[in-house]
Amino acid sequence: HNCVRTKSRDPLAIYFTSGTTGDPKMVEHSQSSYGLGFVASGRRWVALTESDIFWNTTDTGWVKAAWTLFSAWPNGSCIFVHELPRVDAKVILNVPVSEPEALSDRRRGPQP
Repeated sequence: HNCVRTKSRDPLAIYFTSGTTGDPKMVEHSQSSYGLGFVASGRRWVALTESDIFWNTTDTGWVKAAWTLFSAWPNGSCIFVHELPRVDAKVILNVPVSEPEALSDRRRGPQP
């Protein structure tokens, strides 16, 4: 693919506010205001490394789902995705037990 040259102030994403104090409003985030902030928090707050697997159980419609991408990938971490029709604590708690090979394979990285 061909990379496109961009600037830090160029738009990256538009998210809506929660609407808890009024109607939801669109908020545009630039590549630096959004992406770089999460890179730093992934590195400093969550302490993600290349040997980590990051699993976020939030729905993709929530801003937290984007946080998973922007905090894990730039730090070299793997993202584990387990598709569920809705949050189910019993299933979530059972995944590391029922699918340990899937998790350990991702931790080791690509196999020759």
